[in-house]
Amino acid sequence: MLAGMTSHDRLSERIQELTLARFGEFEQELRRQSALAEREEQRQQERLRRRTEFVASAGIDRERYAAATAADDGAEEEDLAAFLAAHREAVSEP
Repeated sequence: MLAGMTSHDRLSERIQELTLARFGEFEQELRRQSALAEREEQRQQERLRRRTEFVASAGIDRERYAAATAADDGAEEEDLAAFLAAHREAVSEP
């Protein structure tokens, strides 16, 4: 340490060093997570492409299939919402 630095100056310098080190660790983790998310997105896109090709090769109209799947998902969502509502009431009763 430099002569003439007060303990307050040394403490401030140390806090700044620690903050920069923590930021560096955070930045590295953020970059790692971003790379993982990008890789997963690419994997999902490739999977969707393969599935689309398979569905088309089986002679299934993709638009009709997507509409039927969406309708089924909507019905399932309504059923699950009703189930949860009924059980929340049962659980919340004393």
